[in-house]
Amino acid sequence: MVKEKEKGASLKPSGFSEGGGLLDNVDVVWKNPRFEMWDYAGKGPSIPALAIDLEPDEGDVITQYWSAGNADDWSPSKDGTKLVPIGKALSLSKSSNVYQLLKSLVEADFPEDQMEDDISIYEGMKCHMVRIKAPERPGLKQKEKKYEASVLVVDTILQMPGKEGEKTGNVKGKAGDEVSDKATQVVMEILGENPKEIQKMALASKAFGKLKAEKVDQTTINAIVQLIGGKDETFISSGPWTYKNGIVSQA
Repeated sequence: MVKEKEKGASLKPSGFSEGGGLLDNVDVVWKNPRFEMWDYAGKGPSIPALAIDLEPDEGDVITQYWSAGNADDWSPSKDGTKLVPIGKALSLSKSSNVYQLLKSLVEADFPEDQMEDDISIYEGMKCHMVRIKAPERPGLKQKEKKYEASVLVVDTILQMPGKEGEKTGNVKGKAGDEVSDKATQVVMEILGENPKEIQKMALASKAFGKLKAEKVDQTTINAIVQLIGGKDETFISSGPWTYKNGIVSQA
């Protein structure tokens, strides 16, 4: 008798599905954030949604979706970077999952005044993300409501968005000294505004916003943010302040 071969998973790209389960409590890099129409993987009505390819430190990239409103009111732009109004709505609803995501970004110290209508500005951002209960939507039918029982949001920003490859290590010589001096200056300014203490990543986030407001070039901003909030803690551990267990305070 010929032994029947075990049937494996299809390796045809067309046979793959989006995601492999619910992401939760994970560090991920945001890739290709865009708006597109989404139908809950064929299980619900087609709606405008924010889609982001989330790349964990280990494992496969998973595409995550956040509902962004009613299909009668909003539509993705042709390039997917924006939501275009097509109905009577004047603003996005706070009951949407995309609101929960963007609100969590602000709570993680992403500067709200730097948030634009172009979602692509978040390309390359690294975050620690967790799941929370999805907002109540009284108008949704129960069978539709179950698809969004929870929503993935940002808990901590680990690295601000920027152009790939623009790391601190690329800044050498005199330019490196200038970046370090500017980083020290901005840290001292922020500590003066927060005299008690501040978490290292919150400090990096505030530095990002302050430098953006000063119209510092993006390469320098990325280098400074990496100096302050990166894994290499040489800079943050040796400045004219106190650093211990992820907390920075005045000396």
